[in-house]
Amino acid sequence: MSLIFLRFSRFCATVFALIYLSACAISPAPINADKKEQTIIIEVAVGASHSIVIDDNNKVWTTGHNKYGQLALGDTYNRNVFTRVKGLNDINITKVAAGYFYTIALDDSGAVWASGHNNFGQLGLGDLEDRYEFVKVDDFSDSKIVSICAGVNHTIALDDNGLLWVAGDNFNGQAGILGSNYYTRFTRINSFETLKIVSFACGWDQTFAIDDANAVWATGHNYYYQLGLGDRNDRNSFIKIAELNDKNITKIVAGDYHSAALSVDDKIWACGANFTGQLGELDLNWRKTFSEIKSLDNRSIISLYVGAYHSFAIGAENDANHTLFATGNNSIGQLGLGDYAERAEWTQVAPICENYAAIAARDNHSIALCGDGSLFATGFNFHGQLGVGDERDRYRFTKVNFYTD
Repeated sequence: MSLIFLRFSRFCATVFALIYLSACAISPAPINADKKEQTIIIEVAVGASHSIVIDDNNKVWTTGHNKYGQLALGDTYNRNVFTRVKGLNDINITKVAAGYFYTIALDDSGAVWASGHNNFGQLGLGDLEDRYEFVKVDDFSDSKIVSICAGVNHTIALDDNGLLWVAGDNFNGQAGILGSNYYTRFTRINSFETLKIVSFACGWDQTFAIDDANAVWATGHNYYYQLGLGDRNDRNSFIKIAELNDKNITKIVAGDYHSAALSVDDKIWACGANFTGQLGELDLNWRKTFSEIKSLDNRSIISLYVGAYHSFAIGAENDANHTLFATGNNSIGQLGLGDYAERAEWTQVAPICENYAAIAARDNHSIALCGDGSLFATGFNFHGQLGVGDERDRYRFTKVNFYTD
């Protein structure tokens, strides 16, 4: 199958999805500009066309596409401004993760909550029924969950014993368990024997884990070499990535068909498809194994983030001054560079923060969280997922103004 055909097919699928999803009506919540105190944000996540944040009171706000209830607002109306989720008023949420059309939240007691599309059981509620408000997941016995991530249709949770749990799609082996094509309840992954997992990442249909001995493991879809194993064979159980054995990896991230890792010496390692230059190495060549990306060698990189076909890196000369770099697909302005030209090399984004707390990216939109709790968004906005009060796309990071209600 040619690269042109693959890219054209992906484009057609995206266009079809956008036309199909456009049926949902926008129900905008007005921004109250008379409020003097802007909400401070501490965490952000994005799905295919919706966005979620947590404020400094540990409350959840959502915006964007809501056909499947992924905004957890009790209805299916889209929003174009961030709207507080009232169903969790008495719950303190500490982490959020966004699947393609669903949302997972973690509270301060270690309990998991889920809302949205559930066609593969990715909500972990024992069925395939969508939910329109957050429902508590009761699948973890006495384990306390400490972190979560979401792929397209699969969800991974890490407990306080260093064990991974999975719910949802397993068609390509992304659950890391031999057996069913999908799991409607969270099921413990027993691939690591006595090892404890300390970090993990969910991609489109692939999953990565880092254990307490600094070994990196991968499972799932691998047609585009996104597992970094040197071949195109899917894996249905976790396998150690030999190429990263001695690299002392501190973070791993996964997009649709590419993956990247950051080592303790600030080096970037990447593999997989490179359709739009998302690997940032001045070419469009795919990498079969994790290869060092040298185009930012003169920078101190402190964190990595990826979307479907684009990537971000945060550089730091010191604790107070950060620099944001972007590469890859920019067809709808998702790199925030002021144009629609894709990049095959890391390009500095015009400063919007003195320091960056996080970047969230998925298909065609990206959100930057600054260290002061302010939020900036760019890219596709057809469903209001940027939260800026309209449905107009942006090609520069635009400040998101919303206030405590």
